[in-house]
Amino acid sequence: MGITTEQERTAFSQRLALALGQAGMQPCTSARLANEFNRIHTGAPVTLHAARKWMIGESIPTQEKLKVLAAWLGVSAVWLRYGEEVDATLPKKSLRVDEKTQRDLNEKVARLNKHHRSIVMGMVDFLLKLQQKQNGA
Repeated sequence: MGITTEQERTAFSQRLALALGQAGMQPCTSARLANEFNRIHTGAPVTLHAARKWMIGESIPTQEKLKVLAAWLGVSAVWLRYGEEVDATLPKKSLRVDEKTQRDLNEKVARLNKHHRSIVMGMVDFLLKLQQKQNGA
């Protein structure tokens, strides 16, 4: 017996939670997910309801949104959607940051005041959008 649609959605939401945690986004509410996603997504905005459904396993985003989510979170879209890695013979563009670099960055940003953290987030959002456009996504 194959995997059910409900099981696929549940497994997706678990991988999403894992990727959000690895990206330093835990705890993450549906409001935060929608807000952060909409900062980098150039298409129609995601609603709080849609983000909530992704998080609790009631739905899986469209392929377009899945690609944006994966790039933002530093994971492959194939893994995020199906839990599988892309063939190892294919060149992979690693978006993940090693743990020490991530920890150092988090510590430095945490020492900034609220205004300067906001500036850093704006710069990162801008760079992600620019990268997305350059990659043709």
